[in-house]
Parts: sequence; structure tokens; C-alpha cells
Amino acid sequence: MANIGLVHPSTLPDEVSRGSSYSLTEDVEVVDTASKNDLNFMLSSGNSYRKELRKRQSSIIRARERLGEFFCVPVLCGHNGRVSVSLLWIEKWWIVIHFLQTFAVIWASACTPSTNLVWPFDWCDATSWQVFFNLDYGAYRRWQTSPSGSFANFAWAMVAIIITLMISFVAVKRHTFVKRAVKKRAERFMMGLAGLLFLPTAIAFFRTMDCQGDKLFSDESVECWSGTHSALVGLAAVALVLFHGGYTLMLYLLIEDQIIFDDNANHDIYIRSKEVEQMLGLEKAYEHDHFHVFASFKRSWMYFRVVDNIAKIALAATAVFLRNDNELRGWLLLVIIIAPLLPQTFRVRPYRLGTASWLFVLLTWLNAANTLTYFFKASDVRSVLMVDSNLLNILTFINVLGLGIFVTIIGYTLAIRQQWPVNDTLIENIRSDFSEWINAIYEARLHVRAVRLQPPEIVRMDDLDKIIQQINLYWQLAMVGSRDEDDEEAPLSRVPSLHNITSQTSSQMRMRGKRSYELLGERSTESHTDFRGMASPSSKKSFYKPQADIAVESDPRLLQNTLGDTLEELVQLHNELAPVSMLPCPALEAELPQLQKRLQQRDAELIFMPTPNRAILTKITALNALIWGGRRRRAAKEQRRAARRARQ
Repeated sequence: MANIGLVHPSTLPDEVSRGSSYSLTEDVEVVDTASKNDLNFMLSSGNSYRKELRKRQSSIIRARERLGEFFCVPVLCGHNGRVSVSLLWIEKWWIVIHFLQTFAVIWASACTPSTNLVWPFDWCDATSWQVFFNLDYGAYRRWQTSPSGSFANFAWAMVAIIITLMISFVAVKRHTFVKRAVKKRAERFMMGLAGLLFLPTAIAFFRTMDCQGDKLFSDESVECWSGTHSALVGLAAVALVLFHGGYTLMLYLLIEDQIIFDDNANHDIYIRSKEVEQMLGLEKAYEHDHFHVFASFKRSWMYFRVVDNIAKIALAATAVFLRNDNELRGWLLLVIIIAPLLPQTFRVRPYRLGTASWLFVLLTWLNAANTLTYFFKASDVRSVLMVDSNLLNILTFINVLGLGIFVTIIGYTLAIRQQWPVNDTLIENIRSDFSEWINAIYEARLHVRAVRLQPPEIVRMDDLDKIIQQINLYWQLAMVGSRDEDDEEAPLSRVPSLHNITSQTSSQMRMRGKRSYELLGERSTESHTDFRGMASPSSKKSFYKPQADIAVESDPRLLQNTLGDTLEELVQLHNELAPVSMLPCPALEAELPQLQKRLQQRDAELIFMPTPNRAILTKITALNALIWGGRRRRAAKEQRRAARRARQ
């Protein structure tokens, strides 16, 4: 307690001093309440008490790690157990699944109408297996010559699955019975499962409302609007609102909260900086804020998953409710598939990686071509190409050609050994080139955590001031290193003083839930403040340069956001503690060693005393040292004055 100084790199864990992955935000509880109560009357010596406590802690941590490994499947976690930031193959599989589910909707529209088939029978029969990607049991029953099973039972099962998924997600998100890192992995797993089931459940729920006369179209054994059917329709409608509407709204809010920049270049730097933070263990915003939802896309396509969910609802409703008008259904399916993509397909790449953009454009237009054949045939276009034999050849040629291009894109990705923009090579280069910056961030985060655990009155402000100056200097270097060559270099000799930095109030810091720190770089209106040595990230002229898909050279811009966030956190902490802190104070610090010695003695004497009673005695001891120590000093001072007057 006598010396609350900076955390020296030699005192950090080995992986921190080496610059490797080490998390400062791991949430490890000491021990639960039941364990504390058991330990109060369990042992007879202080050493045995501490050994048993450490043993209990280790057992709890091991149990939680085993639970974490259950959710840490290879597609979610990297080799070091952290959530992986690489979406190289995950995004491609999502594109393929999107294509297959959309094709299954087209197949259900063309091959299970209420009257005649639109596509040739041979093509429908050869591709009927694709209906299982949508779990479209209603369409499969209509395709069978002798249907078996009950669609109503299938719909009840889908409702039960969706309700269970929603309850599980809310339970994991709201309760604290698992470690936070495990919770986020479980949330990511359930969000991925929700994305897979989004279109299949929408089709199933809409089919429960599709009646032909007084019978259900997908199952003629079910009488429409009977007691059982009405209950099923009611639950399906509630699930549509809560699950499909709630999931889409949740994605929108997640994305909206992370919009910092409006251009692709600056946005790409921001996303990569969060990925670097995750890989270095500096921060877990990437994992906790679910950046995987939008990290694959360019800035202009960040809301793709939200728009895609709305399009899936429209696809399902069109395929189910317009079965009696094939021409209108074909036209609407074509518009839904092409309209959101056509204006941007040739203007900007949807994905950050070129191979993913090529694959997305290819499979989207492949579905559009299949829908176009359905539309022409349903519209009774008179052409030799619309004869079943010729149409079968056209459909075969289109899809075989698309499959060939798909294999070519995947083979090209494997041949060039493409990696995610933030990869292990880039991380190693950053660790070697900016090891001082990384260690400074580690020290600052550790110091903030240590200060938060102390009474604000005894926090040493001079140590906090030194850390702020150090982080501010590195942030200035990152700002200078990220400028264009044509820009005028910011003079580092004009680095703002600590007073100028901390003079800004917390209300001036524009948090808004998205780590913004523009005001730290703006010119202050106070006469004594000079920020000419700082560059503002919010300036109109962008000082970022567009990067290629893969960058292995270390870039100071990737640590600029982290340094700015750390500086902002330190400034806010300084503003909170400065009015109440009593340190540095030489007179008070002279009494702290004696207080520390007495507290250590009391801890040894009262080791078996209940924690609340010990806390009360500790406060009494502290007050006694501060109050009576001051009285003794005043008494000694009066004695010296009296002796001086006597000598005079």
C-alpha cells in the first residue's frame, strides 16, 4: 500500500513480456460463496488455508475450461483456445449454404405447384434432394407419390426447437453461471444455428397457414382452423415475430453500434484493429460485440445479413402463398434475388476478400439464371428452348458451368494459400516491431485494474500521470505513422501536456458505446490548451491508405485505435480520481509503512475471523493510524514551538 507504482514488464507474466497472447479481461471468479463458508471452519493454520483455497480455485478453473472446450469447436476457436478472427472458409460456406437454401425455394416453387410442374420432371427428380437444405418437409410430401408422416407433427417440432433456442440464448446471455468467454462462444454458436434455421423455419411456419379449401395444402389429413391447427398457427405466428423479427433486429443493433467510419478504407482499418486486439489479447471487443456478424463485408455491405433475412422472409412468403400464380411468383422470386444485388454487383466488392466476392456474385447469378428459366416457362413463353428436353439441357449446362467455376474459385484459394487479412504472420510482425507499445498497453490496463480495486483516496496520481504521458506519446507516434506522405508531419515536440489532456471532462468524451475518441485530437477552446501536435481521426481528409486483401507488414494504424481507447480510459480515470486522491502527500505517506505493517500483523492474527468483521476492524485501524498519527505530529510540532519560545 505504501507504493502503488507502475507495473514493470519484469513483473508481468511470461507471455506478456514476450508479447504473445495474454488476456487482461479473463473473468475468473475466486471461489463461490459455499466454498468460502466451508473454508471458514475447515483448517487450523494459515498456510493450510491458503493451500486449500488455491486447490479450490484450480478445480473451479479446470471445470470451466472443460466446459469452454465443449463450445470451442475448430470453426470458432483458434489453436490457442481464443475465438478465431479468421472467416476465410466460414464466409464461403455461408455463401454456399445461402445458395443451396435459395435454390431449394426455387425448386419447391417449380416442382410442387398446385397444378402442373414448371421444370422438367427429370430435373425435379434429380435435384429433389436439395429440399433438405431447407428442411421443407411440406414440399417433400407434395413431391412423393404416396406421402407418409404428418406435416403437423413436423411443424410442432420446429416450433419447439425455435422456442428452446430462444430460451437458451436468453438464459446464457442473462445469467452468470458460466465464464464470460464461454458465454460468448455459446452465443456465437446459437447465432450461427439461428442463421441456418432462419429460412427453413420461416417456410415451415408459413406452410402451417397455407390452406386449400378446408384442408392444409402440405398435409390433407389436417383440417384447417380446427382447435389443434389454430393453436399451431398461433404459436407459429408468435415464433415468426419473436424469432425472425427479434433475430433480425438484434443483428441490426449489433451492426449499428459498430459503425464508426463511412468509407471502406477507414472501416477496414477499424475492423482489422479489433482483430489485432483479439489476437494479441489486448481487448475482447471482437468476441463480446460479435464482430463475426459483419467482419466479412465492406462498409457499404455491413447490413447485408439484415437485408438478407428480410429477403428470406419475402422468398418464403412468395413461394408458399403464391402457388396458384406461377407467373407472378416467378417474377417476384427473380426480383427478390436480383434487385438488392444488381446495383452494387459491378460497383464494389461485397466482401473484404476477393475470392469470397467472386463466389458470392457467381452463385447469386446462378440462382438468378435458374429463376429466369422458371419465370419464362411459367409465363408460357413460346420458344423451342422451353420444350422440356431443351429446358433440361439448359438447366444442366447452367448449373454444371456454375459448379465448374465454383471448383475453380475454391482451387484458386487453396493454390495461393490465401489467408485472412489479420493472420499469424502479421501478428508476429506487430509483436516484434511494436513490442514497447504493446507492453505499455498491457501495463496501462493492468494498472487500471489495480486502481479500480483500491480506495480512491490512496491512489497515487503521479503514477497515473506517467502512464497517461507514455500512452499519449505512443498514440502520437501512431498518428504520425498513419499519415499520407503528402500530409505535413505533426511535430512530436508539441505533444500536449498532461494538464491539457486531462482538462477535458467525461461528457466531452463521445463514448456512445463505440470506443470513439475524436475529442482527444481536437483543438480545445480554452486559451491555455494547445493541440496542434495532435491529429484528429475525424478530419475530413482521410489519412488511411487502402490496403490489399492480405497485409503481412506491421502497420501502426492497427494499434492506433487501441492506444486511443486506452488513453481515453486513463483520462476518464484521472478525472474521476484527481478530486479525491490524497497522494502524493509526503506527510501521509510517512505513516503508510507503519499502517501496512500493522495490517499485515492483524491479517495473521485474524485469519479465521469472518470477512465482514475483519473489514470493520481494518477500517478502524486505518482511521486510528490517520487520525492519531496526525494528532501526534501536531503535538510534536507544538512541543517544538514551545521549546523554541522557551529558548528565546
